[in-house]
Amino acid sequence: MNIKITQNMKFIKGPSAWFKHQVCTFTLDAEQIKHPDDSKLALLKEFALPLPANSPSLGLWLAQLANALQKFASYQGDFFSYRVLTSKNVSENSLVIAFAYLEEEVARDSLLCALYLAQVSTHLPCDNSAEIPNYIRKLGHKVGLGPSTYAIWEAALEQQVPVWKLSDCSLLQLGLGKQQQRVWTAETGQTPLLAENIAQDKDWTRQLLETVGVPVPQGRVVVSREDAWAAAQEIGLPVVVKPQFGSQGNGVSINLLSEQQVLDAFDNANAFKCSVVTESFKEGADYRILVIGEKMIAASLREPAQVIGDGVSTIAQLVAAVNRDPRRAESHAGVLSPIPLDPISLAVLASQELDLGSIPDKGNKVLIRKNANLSTGGTAKDVTDLVHPQVATLAISAARQLGLDISGVDIITSDISTPLAETNGAVVEVNAGPGLRMHLEPSEGQGRPVGKAIVSMLFPKPAKALIPVIAIISTKGASSITQSVFRKAQQCFGATGLIGTDGLFVDAIKIAKRSECAGVDVLRLCQHTDLKALVVEFSWDEFAFHGLGLSCYSLIVCANTPESELFTQSELLQQLRYGLSSSGKILLPENLAGLAPAQPTFWSKALLYCTSPWNECLKYLALNPSGIIQIHEDKLSFYRGEIKESERTLANIQTSGLNLVAVVEHLLEQIVE
Repeated sequence: MNIKITQNMKFIKGPSAWFKHQVCTFTLDAEQIKHPDDSKLALLKEFALPLPANSPSLGLWLAQLANALQKFASYQGDFFSYRVLTSKNVSENSLVIAFAYLEEEVARDSLLCALYLAQVSTHLPCDNSAEIPNYIRKLGHKVGLGPSTYAIWEAALEQQVPVWKLSDCSLLQLGLGKQQQRVWTAETGQTPLLAENIAQDKDWTRQLLETVGVPVPQGRVVVSREDAWAAAQEIGLPVVVKPQFGSQGNGVSINLLSEQQVLDAFDNANAFKCSVVTESFKEGADYRILVIGEKMIAASLREPAQVIGDGVSTIAQLVAAVNRDPRRAESHAGVLSPIPLDPISLAVLASQELDLGSIPDKGNKVLIRKNANLSTGGTAKDVTDLVHPQVATLAISAARQLGLDISGVDIITSDISTPLAETNGAVVEVNAGPGLRMHLEPSEGQGRPVGKAIVSMLFPKPAKALIPVIAIISTKGASSITQSVFRKAQQCFGATGLIGTDGLFVDAIKIAKRSECAGVDVLRLCQHTDLKALVVEFSWDEFAFHGLGLSCYSLIVCANTPESELFTQSELLQQLRYGLSSSGKILLPENLAGLAPAQPTFWSKALLYCTSPWNECLKYLALNPSGIIQIHEDKLSFYRGEIKESERTLANIQTSGLNLVAVVEHLLEQIVE
């Protein structure tokens, strides 16, 4: 990979002068961008990518192209732009392109492909240009959030709960500091480890559920092939044989009717190096009920992996055709999984007197698996609205009995709209960390907002996910102001973080040196579980080029006049509003009022700080600010419109810096109240 190219890339975290969400930027000379030759134009048309002829400039087209390439990884941001650099230290043709992104690796390689197609670079991250869509798609599956985790991430954003990835394995943090919760797929920081262990043990689960009257199959642990057959005779055929510990249907054999089938099933389950359970087989359809907290959120009818004959193709060919469905992806990266052709599948085919070379008649259904797990190629139909209230109550009771906050309760019954007592149905498993894919995008029926249900369980009130976060933005630094605000925040809130020129601190303890990216530092310190408040010092350049990290600041203090090589003063101030929480405010000194944009969207989030006499402050009311804070002589007064809502006497007010500190301290006290 070209080192110089990657060094010119920057990944801006959180709101910035560019956009309200994170963006990738790249600096280059405008003359490097070339109109694509005929072969590259043909590729752009084949891949349905933007053409330079449809863009007013090659710079904007390059940004649009990099953004659009991410669509192959199921993400295409709603922002792309470019700016000309005006610094004396760079070429007059230098420009910066920017585009929104979700995953750094996908953005990086999409940009590399765009640079290749724009003839800026000869480097491609894949073997050849024809492989670009498939390469980006596979990269997205590899590094991106899976469907379950993405649903939670998206729901958190919709509910204005801060969320970001903590690792490459889709571990999410929701909320800040002491208020945070962590989520990994459908497991949360509130999921008890003991409850998970119980759910993994099929025998423990059966016993605990039976104790509280939840109908379960009769069964027991078996220690050998012979014991498995003996248990089957005790229970009565047909039976199910499965590992005592396991998930995703691995090693499960159902509807066993003969001694040989039971013996073979024991060997299959025993291969998973754990004890084996034999239990009665329940006739009926396979349902999964999702319980989150104390509520049933969704229910699905699950169908095992199967193909439909066309009278021409072999079973192997039919399976291959089904697996070409773009919704099917390995490692749970898609809403469906590929149908496997393994020894279990071959045994299921053999039980139907078929093999991979058989050609089923047109319209004939052929089972590839007997268990209906999505992870082994099954499909799901939403039946949430059909579930009988008594069945829902039993599912909730089962989840509560095991102590799980999120669970998938598997039920076998002939009719989910009828009480289990009337259908001889039963709860056959309770799963910790259940897959959410079948409820998000069922093969048939309505998708359910399960991500929203999980976020609402963790944060019934989204504001409870936040801690007070204060940003102080200046041109040359404002360390004395920052230190004063930091000490006041400690008094008001307790354990407070500080990101300043000397590093990252929680109270007096230094956590790390400050990095080159302020937004990254903010996200790092917000992972601290003791943190009750955070004070951050930014320069205007850091806001423009590195981002604020978060979009939930309680207060953003403009300590002096904004400056930037890429953005006007008005643009810098206007974009600050994207860094605020729903109740957050921008504190703007009186001398910056004329630089601020005149739009109501800005002034509805602004507080104006004045030192002039009140009759001179009246001219600012026309801007319709949220409020005016006046310091005059030794009085700090807060006005909403022309009405003075509060007043306090200040001591030792001598300089404008101290005046600003007094205003911020007053606002922190209001946050506490």
